[in-house]
Amino acid sequence: MDAIMLRIRDLSVRGCKFCILFFVMFLMTFPVYATGNQKEDLPFAPGEQLSFDIHYKWGIIMAKAGTAKYSISESKYGNNPVFRSTLSFRTSSGFDKIFKIRDTLHSYTNMNLEPVYHKKFLHEGNSNYVEELIFQEYGSKSTKARSLRYHMDGSVWFDKTLESQSIAFDMVGIFMFARTLDYENLTPGTTISLCSFVGRDMVKMKARYRGQVILEKGSDKKYKALKFDLDVIDDAFETNKSAIELWISDDPNRLPLRIKAKLKIGAAEADLSSFSGNKYPISSLVVIKKK
Repeated sequence: MDAIMLRIRDLSVRGCKFCILFFVMFLMTFPVYATGNQKEDLPFAPGEQLSFDIHYKWGIIMAKAGTAKYSISESKYGNNPVFRSTLSFRTSSGFDKIFKIRDTLHSYTNMNLEPVYHKKFLHEGNSNYVEELIFQEYGSKSTKARSLRYHMDGSVWFDKTLESQSIAFDMVGIFMFARTLDYENLTPGTTISLCSFVGRDMVKMKARYRGQVILEKGSDKKYKALKFDLDVIDDAFETNKSAIELWISDDPNRLPLRIKAKLKIGAAEADLSSFSGNKYPISSLVVIKKK
């Protein structure tokens, strides 16, 4: 266990990649967009809350690394109504002894699910700082945002403009957008490339739809799910191709059921452990009758 802790610490110190791998699940999208979404047609509603257990695997050892919570609410940005999605991550008590993480991310999207603002409060080891993304342009040909990181005393670490020649998102806001896609018209093999603004970098990704599968969760639950593979151009992963596997519930809620990531050092897995406030019944759950 001590060896795992030390390796996680090394990975975390190099930009908290272990934490980011969980957030990367929110970076996928496909070219078949659902259009004309009205508020009543969205797969989520304010008040939804999701909880995840995060495990780290190295060899035959699987250790609980932490938990994550995700929620959606209505808010204001300026004078305009927005959706605010919040993701918080904390390491477990065992991992706290080696590298303690308490991160909270807020993402603001307008009613068309376009990113407008993103703010992160990061507490990682002995480092405490804040990051902001202020979106200035958004579109298929150009997305631009001002990215800032500053210390808790207000001193600026960096202030940089990031620009992508395609749609780009923050690490949390894209999840809401991805849940509104026209999944009925997706076919296995569908792919698209895009990027996400992370700190002062742009993380490039390619997502690939694999089709419908049955996902087993424990000995008594199975879900109908949609399977995706994600290629991630980032040095935290063992291989760029299929660095992350993602399962989304095959029902109107489009909930993330499980995420697996292949890291340079071991692997990590995030599992949906509880949910509430979901807009629709969980029709993807396959009931297993006991004999």
